[in-house]
Amino acid sequence: MSLCLISTSRSVPSSLFRRSFLSFNLRLLSSNQYNNDIIQAEKQQLKLNPTTSKQSPRFRRYHYYLFSIATGALIGTIYALRHVRKHEGNLPEYVTNVELLERKAIETRPIPPPVTKHITFDALPRKNFPFNITLYQYVTCPFCCKVRAYLNYNRIPYDVVEVNSVTHTETKWSLYNKVPIVVIENEQIQLNDSSMIISAIESYLRQPTKKFKNIINLYEAIVQKDQKGNISFNYPNRYFIFEPAVLDQLETTNEEQQSIINKQSKSFFAKLFSRSTAQSNNDSKTVQSENTDRKKSYEENEFERQWREWVDNKFVHVISPNIYCTVRQSISTFRWFSKAGDWEEIFPWYQRWIIVYLGAIVMRGVAIHLKKKYNLNDNVRISLYECGDEWVNTIGDKDFHGGAEPNLADLNVYGILTAIEGSDAFQDLMNNTKIQPWFARMKNLVEPHRIDTSIMTILECIGCTLIVYGIPFSMFVFTIAHHPFRIIIAMTSAFFWLISMLLSSLLWFMVVPLRNQLAFAVLCAVLFQEIFRYLFYRVIKKAEFSLQKVQLQELTAKGMTFDRFAVAYAAGYGFGFISGTFSIVNVLSDTTGPGTIGIFGHSQDFFIATAFLTLTIILLNTFWSIIFFTSLDKGGIHRHLGPALVVITHMLFSCLTLLNRTTKPTYSIPIVNAFYNTSKMSSAAQRKKIAIVGSGNWGSTIAIHIADKIADLKDEYEQKILMWCKEETLDDGSKLTEVINEQHENIKYLPHERIPDNVIALPDLCESVKDADILIFVIPHQFVKKTCEELKNKVKPSAFALTLIKGFYIDEETNNILLVSQVIKNTLNIPCLSMMGANIAREVAEKVFCEATVGSRDDKHSETVRQLIDGPFFRIRVYPDVEIIEILGGLKNVIAMCAGFADGLKAGFNTRAAVLRLGFREMVNFCRLVEKESTAEIYLESCGIADLIASSLGGRNYNGAKKLAETNKSLKEIEKEDLNGQSLQGPGTAKEVYRFLQGRNLLDQFPMFRDAYLICEQKIKPHCLLENLTNHPEFQRK
Repeated sequence: MSLCLISTSRSVPSSLFRRSFLSFNLRLLSSNQYNNDIIQAEKQQLKLNPTTSKQSPRFRRYHYYLFSIATGALIGTIYALRHVRKHEGNLPEYVTNVELLERKAIETRPIPPPVTKHITFDALPRKNFPFNITLYQYVTCPFCCKVRAYLNYNRIPYDVVEVNSVTHTETKWSLYNKVPIVVIENEQIQLNDSSMIISAIESYLRQPTKKFKNIINLYEAIVQKDQKGNISFNYPNRYFIFEPAVLDQLETTNEEQQSIINKQSKSFFAKLFSRSTAQSNNDSKTVQSENTDRKKSYEENEFERQWREWVDNKFVHVISPNIYCTVRQSISTFRWFSKAGDWEEIFPWYQRWIIVYLGAIVMRGVAIHLKKKYNLNDNVRISLYECGDEWVNTIGDKDFHGGAEPNLADLNVYGILTAIEGSDAFQDLMNNTKIQPWFARMKNLVEPHRIDTSIMTILECIGCTLIVYGIPFSMFVFTIAHHPFRIIIAMTSAFFWLISMLLSSLLWFMVVPLRNQLAFAVLCAVLFQEIFRYLFYRVIKKAEFSLQKVQLQELTAKGMTFDRFAVAYAAGYGFGFISGTFSIVNVLSDTTGPGTIGIFGHSQDFFIATAFLTLTIILLNTFWSIIFFTSLDKGGIHRHLGPALVVITHMLFSCLTLLNRTTKPTYSIPIVNAFYNTSKMSSAAQRKKIAIVGSGNWGSTIAIHIADKIADLKDEYEQKILMWCKEETLDDGSKLTEVINEQHENIKYLPHERIPDNVIALPDLCESVKDADILIFVIPHQFVKKTCEELKNKVKPSAFALTLIKGFYIDEETNNILLVSQVIKNTLNIPCLSMMGANIAREVAEKVFCEATVGSRDDKHSETVRQLIDGPFFRIRVYPDVEIIEILGGLKNVIAMCAGFADGLKAGFNTRAAVLRLGFREMVNFCRLVEKESTAEIYLESCGIADLIASSLGGRNYNGAKKLAETNKSLKEIEKEDLNGQSLQGPGTAKEVYRFLQGRNLLDQFPMFRDAYLICEQKIKPHCLLENLTNHPEFQRK
């Protein structure tokens, strides 16, 4: 305004004007002040320059106009230059050599990539896709979830590389600085942008081509690069699916892909974890028959394309503002991401902390920005619900957006939602819209067949280690660890193997022309190993002479006896163990890190195959040394044939492993060869025969159980089991043995339970046990003496027995306890073990879980019993307390009868519990009268408290006693009418216990045992038992 006033005032020279203008300081002047200032300035100017008064007013006015124009131009120029420089760096540079740049970038990619998971399926793919895929992702990135949903729906196996969202270490090689990235490993092609990835693979599935590159050429990227070097990719046609008509000109191949995809879908992991191979194949065939290659109409494609764009341009933008709506919820979301993505296994703790907390804060800011950018509702949940409703409305009455089957829009929306499945926003969306049924249908189609396995983890390392060393460790524990001399032999032989490996390595290194030939290294290693095997044999021969010369008795006492076979066995074990360790240690070290093997060109079964190969190396070396040493000891022709056989088989096995260098490893060949050699070289032990003496409900049950167990042990046990059955005539006149053999069911004692065909019932006792190696006695204890007398001198001397009989005798002369196992041992002159426990026959036959306790002091026989009986639903534990275990098995029948008396008298639960506790106390005290236990834990095993509880809840003796208390029937009547002829063992045991205690004047110390016998003899009524509990001696103890 000052300028305007000055330019319209009186004529003043320009210099005067400038001084006056600057002195005003741009303030608005009053008219009086203005006039005074003009007059004074004019007078001063006239004094200084008298000629100015001669200039015309018009000329002076032009000066003012020019000055105004120059000032405006200067200001405009400065403003324009400022904005030009501001936007100068944003002018894009279009990149034309994109393919070359991507090829160079992918060449710098780490090979093999750090794969964290392998995703495979237990059913065939919906369509053939014969390429190996690696997916670089953030596990909870919505766009990555889109790609995973698509791959899972089509059952296309792929490897996953989890990218660190902070450091981006895994994708620094790529020009595309986002995820997801998919690499087609077969052709080393990189795919960017989730929509383009899905479209490209879908185009291939609709019209397969010989090379996937033919598909990628149809998706040209517009790549721009700014002055900072940042590259951006844009795929204009990323939503387009190229139908078969477009691809007719490309070469296609289907037969080659079919064989490849069948191989992919039948990987080790799929077989290992599949729910049912047959069912999966049927499901796959059904799906493939339904998914015909029907060409979609233009309207269908356009409809699908529009909604795919809706997902990327609208729906995905409401996700972040909803899951990061507050800092607290943002942190909660990131914690869920950490859990869902297994970040604890992938990233160090400090990187997880940075990602969770720093990422949460950053994404909260991003959410605020997105909310403003896309004009979302102040309550962002409303925007989310609106998108959900919009999607449901477009589906309408259909199952899916694509109709009867999902289309790509369905998979895109489903993938986006799975990214937030663990958040509050997801639950709110499910509860406040009608999208949940559609989501459930999608999940049932996408997820069921997926098998998510970690390829290289510490768990796989442990698994392979157990495969390799499980059997060798057991061999060491049971055959070497207790013999110091064998330990020395094994360690020395391992040292000899190390020397042989050192010398063969030196020779291989010195022969420069053949250094790169692996076959030469194998040849050297095998020859040197066999030479040092022979040298070790010579050393052992000299050690044998020295030991025989010294003949120190203490060596024998310490286990340092010289056994040629044991020495050969220990020497082979040492050779094999150290050889296997060197074979597997490098491979196992790879399993503990991110995946390095089994990705490209290698079998996915590499680790487990190597584990089995190493196991066979250990076993083969053990057998090779046995053959080598024993052949040299025999002399004659064996002295040459044995070592020659060992060298040839060793060389054959080692050379076959060279085949694994091919792109299609043949691991099975050396494994099969190794196990064949192992089976041929190991002397097959004579198969053992099993006989069961007794065919009641427990005898029939144990016959069924053992028959099932030995079905997998055909090389060790004779499959036919002979079961002695005391002949009985049934009501219809048929013989019980004939019914069992024909109907394969013991219809009298164990009805409705099938007896295997290999269990043969025989009425002839001696014929049943002829040549048997294992005799299992399952008859009432009152018949044991008579049965053993019949078998005397008719049993194989090398056999051993196992008694399952609960009861014992009192010797009439000494009044001491005589156990069933002692009767069998003394009469038949064979060892006898005992097995007692909570084993109700019907439940065992129905494979209901149970346990038992075995009493044995013979480790060899204990292991045989464990092999025959121990299983997933029938577990056993072994203790040396044979006498206590067997006594407990008899006594529990007496206390079970007491429990039955109490129940028959309608006693309360408190009273019945007291009966069990006091009865168990009497059992323990009685056992301690006879034998001191090795450990008090024996009473808490299945043979003790567990057996008592089971028998007191529903055993035969419990039911018989209960019936006696309710009806006052005699025991004989109860056995005949209510127990189908089965004998009660409790009364007989009660009689023996009464005699034992009476002879020692201890009846008052065991009132429950006393009263049980008197009730069975009908000398007192059952209620006396309960009345006498009040004065039980247990309450007199201090």
